[in-house]
Amino acid sequence: MPLLSANHIYSPEGLLTDHVLEVDAYGLVQALRPRQGAEVTEHHKGILCPGLINAHCHLELSHLRGQMQRGTGMTGFVQELWAKRNLLSPADQAEAAAAVMEEMWWGGTAAVGDICNSALTAGPKRAEARLYTHSFLELLGLDARRVPDILAQGEALTRDFQGLSHSLTLHAPYSVSPALRDAFYARPQGRLSIHLLESEGERRFFAHGDGPMETFLSTFNLPRLRFPQPDPIAYICEGLAPAQPVIWVHNTEMMAAEATQVATGFPQAWFCLCPLSNDFLHGREPKLPVFLPWKDRLCLGTDSLASTDSPHVWDEALRVQALAPTLKTHDLLRMLTTQGAAALGMAGELGIFAPGTRPGVLLIQGQEEVEGPLSPQARLRRLF
Repeated sequence: MPLLSANHIYSPEGLLTDHVLEVDAYGLVQALRPRQGAEVTEHHKGILCPGLINAHCHLELSHLRGQMQRGTGMTGFVQELWAKRNLLSPADQAEAAAAVMEEMWWGGTAAVGDICNSALTAGPKRAEARLYTHSFLELLGLDARRVPDILAQGEALTRDFQGLSHSLTLHAPYSVSPALRDAFYARPQGRLSIHLLESEGERRFFAHGDGPMETFLSTFNLPRLRFPQPDPIAYICEGLAPAQPVIWVHNTEMMAAEATQVATGFPQAWFCLCPLSNDFLHGREPKLPVFLPWKDRLCLGTDSLASTDSPHVWDEALRVQALAPTLKTHDLLRMLTTQGAAALGMAGELGIFAPGTRPGVLLIQGQEEVEGPLSPQARLRRLF
């Protein structure tokens, strides 16, 4: 049975030295323990780390890799998405998603929180057993008359994901009518993942009812309404149970007081950052100092390959490190592993070397100074 050692081994509490990781031939963890004279099978120069957690992605858009224009903003992006999304057949779209899932796994990803608007990825997820998934089945709609139909369509979609980890969720404050919000929150909830404050236009839309989002709705003759609250956070949080597990995604325009409001009001809330996607769409990125007081509530995602070039959450971590130089290597590894797993409801199963689990084993090479920031030269290699 392989007995692995390295300069350092990740644990949620810190990077361990003089420890060994015992796994079987299939990567099932037997023990993480002090070395104490044990005869090591393999010693590695670097850091042993569990597989990474991509807490937010859109696998069903994988076929749009390299097809979208940069810098169009949210409304321009959605317009282009509608024009290009179904140019390929559903079979080809599913094949693209399956290929990206395999690429993710070889790149060190152990699990993904995937946003779904259709059953397109259900088949690839059943076929790719190595990659754990939680599918967030997204509901949206501004026409109050359609609420029963939207909820029924969501329930029908859950049947397509039977046997896979999944839950229904809302899309974003600006795409959900008060009637849909209230009807949804009145139902028993699973884990939620909701886009929040991705653009300044979202804040303006709530405060003044105008801007690029209003123009978009007018262009496509979509229902327009004035929301009962003047800001997105107050609106989407009204009626949400304080104990509800929820991932707030993007948070690009979030301010410090708002982060404190969300973190203290919802103790099971997580902030998921996807800075490379935000830069691609808006030329803006999250204000990292806003989240540093809540760094133990951060996780990372890649968003979609329609809005970023890489499916690897490691690349997002390197960007977060560049935006917040005071973060340490261990801080980033926690976001990539233990915290991401907790955000997806997989705490104790993934993101940690716990006996009886199969979290994956990665080797991080090129990180010479572990007490400092994550190095841009650091690279991953999958061992199990």
